[in-house]
Amino acid sequence: MPANTLVLIDRERIQFSTGGKILTFALSPLLIKDLEIVDKKVFLNEVGSFAQKNQIVFGETLILLSESVCFIDEGGSLQSFTSTLPFENPAVASLGGKSVGTNRDLYEVIVELVGSYGGEVKSVAPIFLSKETFGVKNLDESTIKFIRENENIFTKGYFDFNIPAPQVSPARTKPKTTPLTIWLVGTFIVLIIIFTALLIIRS
Repeated sequence: MPANTLVLIDRERIQFSTGGKILTFALSPLLIKDLEIVDKKVFLNEVGSFAQKNQIVFGETLILLSESVCFIDEGGSLQSFTSTLPFENPAVASLGGKSVGTNRDLYEVIVELVGSYGGEVKSVAPIFLSKETFGVKNLDESTIKFIRENENIFTKGYFDFNIPAPQVSPARTKPKTTPLTIWLVGTFIVLIIIFTALLIIRS
């Protein structure tokens, strides 16, 4: 089954394709600078509010990265390439003879958002894995159709990610019966018995 929702992360925007709609969230310098998230809490609040306002449903979700948020190296070692990436938390994937790097925090925050809405991320992958999607910066109907029909290209575990823990509601606990409660109930019952007996005697 193809993913319910596609998310494309670009340097200037995040696009969501869900329910036949394409929705665009603009990334301002207050949220992201040099591909680093300025404030994670603010970022999650802003994107989360956008998702709620537009009724975005996160079921099975495929996260795609545009070329503008990736660095590409040909022929070098994975370790040396990773050390050159200008991020505190880099992520690197191997694509044949190429290495592709990005900021892990940039997509992990979307993974977290999807999880908070009860969704599940199928994969995080570069969008430029096929000639049909090479150079794509915006989602459109033809691109979405191709990705859905060829989803196996994008779901081979290119970038690893942390799976958020399920949101579990706190268990309801039964009220504890204390000795004082037992004493009060017992006293009340005794008083009722005495009162009833007195009424019988008087009658």
